[in-house]
Amino acid sequence: MQQLYGRKLFYCNLFPSAFVSDLICFWQLAGSFAHEDGIISSILHLTHLRELYLTIHVDPEEFAHEAIAPYTTSLARLSALTALTELMLDLSRCYQYGGDNLQMMQLAGDDHEAWTEVREAHRTSLLSALRAMPQLQHLDCATLWLHPSEAATLTALTSLQLGGLMPPPYGGSRPTSPLPPRLADLCLDSAVSPRLLASLQIPSTLTSLRSCRLRFGMSDVNQETCQLLPETVAAVGPAVQRMKALRPNGSLGRFWLLTADGAARPLLPRAGVPDGHAEWLGQLGALDGVDLALRGFALQVEDVCCLAQTLGKVQVSPPWGLFCTQ
Repeated sequence: MQQLYGRKLFYCNLFPSAFVSDLICFWQLAGSFAHEDGIISSILHLTHLRELYLTIHVDPEEFAHEAIAPYTTSLARLSALTALTELMLDLSRCYQYGGDNLQMMQLAGDDHEAWTEVREAHRTSLLSALRAMPQLQHLDCATLWLHPSEAATLTALTSLQLGGLMPPPYGGSRPTSPLPPRLADLCLDSAVSPRLLASLQIPSTLTSLRSCRLRFGMSDVNQETCQLLPETVAAVGPAVQRMKALRPNGSLGRFWLLTADGAARPLLPRAGVPDGHAEWLGQLGALDGVDLALRGFALQVEDVCCLAQTLGKVQVSPPWGLFCTQ
């Protein structure tokens, strides 16, 4: 059954053998990964398609790495759709843990290594297809994580929505992370590492960064001591300033969340610093007119006093930890 609304074509059954090439195609199904693979195969002949919205949710009972592993390379076949200018993908197989979140890694349990291998294969398979789409300007794949250098290879993009960007490795001089040269709008569904924000090479075209969460991940923390690393602390101020500058209309929104997901217990201040977390909490003063929730930090009296002076009221609010209002 097909229904045509203006220039959008919605399908809830099999794709026909031919249809007008510039229509938007929307698909939604639930089934096995074999079924999903068949759906992807059925659209590969639509080489003149300009806009594609593809949503396929697999039955959760099928969601095991043994079931998904045989299809790790099939997403690369989307490279046949070389005329795409806009692509929205919501696929179960694209789901990523984010790669730098200890809590999410623990959810994978004993199968973490197997999941990591399979998901990385799907991620790189999809990336190879995206690189074969020279006209792609709008990409929305909120379950996908990319390295900034990988996103930068998609040179035609002006709008990009992802699950997140992977932070640079720790150590040595501060790295720089490029973005697509024409990018105007960047939306990240997951929390952002301060080191990542501070490292981004912002193109002159970028006017909007949509995210209101910062996160200290595993690569920001000494795993043995549960303390912040010096490079992480140094990145907080530049990251806050950059996010503020790139918010639409200069507005940060009302609610911010700052989490410490990179430690197995509450995060301690940087080693050898008498001011504790206050050495970087003061940088949050740039967040004018926002409510801030902090979760996962071991705060001392000096830290709370710094927050009160910087942001106004401080309220203990489990399970978030501290809730600060201006």
